[in-house]
Amino acid sequence: MNYFRRIILKKLFFTALIITLYLPGSAYAEDTNSPEETFHLCDIFEYEHPVKKGEDEKKWSSVIAGSYIRKTGNTDTRRTNYSASIQYDDNITSFKAVFAGFYGETLDIPDENRGSITANYDRYLLWKMELFSYSTSEYNKITGLIHRNESGAGLKYVFIRNRYLLIDLSAAPILQYEKYEDVGPERD
Repeated sequence: MNYFRRIILKKLFFTALIITLYLPGSAYAEDTNSPEETFHLCDIFEYEHPVKKGEDEKKWSSVIAGSYIRKTGNTDTRRTNYSASIQYDDNITSFKAVFAGFYGETLDIPDENRGSITANYDRYLLWKMELFSYSTSEYNKITGLIHRNESGAGLKYVFIRNRYLLIDLSAAPILQYEKYEDVGPERD
């Protein structure tokens, strides 16, 4: 049975790989007048040097989202989700901050109350080397987590960077801090 399962999984993997490689190229293969827009399989593995965006190109973006769901009947539930983000990217320097929160009740008893904020900063130093830092803070009232913070900074080596793919290897020391309600001393 395992033999047939492996054969099926291999066929599915290769089919998905071929579709993944073909679909991005099919969107650019229609315009044959411009050699820059023609897709070649080797384009996926190229490294395109980051070039700073011009004054008229989009560098800032932001998103605000939320949802509210209310169900009544045998079980009365209420769910609220909200998030906001802001991002700056000029291809050399990027910064992103994201906030997300979740609140839920079942029969007027809170069963979800958590949130998080994440901030990332990336900056190209050399040809394929990038300096990065990040910090994530979160809380979860249902589990008793008052505050958890994970922060780190390190270097990133970029192998492949183009409009189809970004592959890099990163390493950073991480400091994690947690504080829970009535559990005892804080832990680092």
